[in-house]
Amino acid sequence: MRLAHANPSAQPMPGKALSAHVNYLTGSDRAHWRTGVPLYDRVGFERIYPGIDLIYYGRDGEIE
Repeated sequence: MRLAHANPSAQPMPGKALSAHVNYLTGSDRAHWRTGVPLYDRVGFERIYPGIDLIYYGRDGEIE
């Protein structure tokens, strides 16, 4: 997803770290595998538009 005319230098802002981690073992090339990736209760970007922060979080199995 791309946001039209969004701030390209918007800073990521992780929420509270969760105790779980996930692994992404995609394809057969181990160089592209990612293990122990931390999970957060929400993640967002500061100042994606002037005066607007964007925050994603899950609720009932859906992203809001």
